[in-house]
Amino acid sequence: MGAGYWFYNTIYENIKQAHVGGPALEYSIFPYSKNTRKAIRIAYQIGYSFFNYYEQTIIGKITQNLTYHKLSAALEYTQPWGTLKTNISAKNYLNDFRINRINCYSEISWRILEGLTLDIWGSFSLINDQISLAASTFDTETVLLQGRQLPTDFSYYTSIGLSYTFGSIHNSLVNPRMNELDD
Repeated sequence: MGAGYWFYNTIYENIKQAHVGGPALEYSIFPYSKNTRKAIRIAYQIGYSFFNYYEQTIIGKITQNLTYHKLSAALEYTQPWGTLKTNISAKNYLNDFRINRINCYSEISWRILEGLTLDIWGSFSLINDQISLAASTFDTETVLLQGRQLPTDFSYYTSIGLSYTFGSIHNSLVNPRMNELDD
C-alpha cells in the first residue's frame, strides 16, 4: 500500500501546471526476501489529476480536473549474468474510457566483465490520451525542433549502450516497490 504524487510542467505537452496523484495497492508474487533476485509485482492506483494549460486545448479547455486509474505489472529477474526488467501498464481517465494509454518497457543488462555492462532497452506505447494538445498550429521550425507535441497514436524508442560501474560491493539497495507507478 502506498501513494504517489507528481507535480510537473512541460511546454512540449502544453502543461503549465499538473498535479497528479492518489493511493495505490501493490501485490508481490514473491516474498520480499527474494526481491534482490526476482520480483513480479502488480499495482493498482486510482487518483486525481488537475491540469492548467499554457494554451487552450483541442477540446477547448484551459484547466481540467480528471480522475484516473492505472494497472501495472512489473517483472525483474537478476542473475550473475545480468538483469531483465519488463513493465506493462494501462491507464485511463474514468470520465471516458476511450482516453487511455498502454505502455510496455523492457530492459536487459548483460554483465560482460566485472563492472562493465551492455544495456539494451526499449519502450512502446499506444496513445489515446493526448488531452493537452494545443488547439493552435505551429510553424515548421517549432515542429522540427520538437517544441510542441503533435497528435500520434503510438510512440517507441530503443537504446543500446555500455556502462561501467565501480564502488563498494556493500552499497545499500534501493527499495523498488511502487516504481511502476511513475508517469
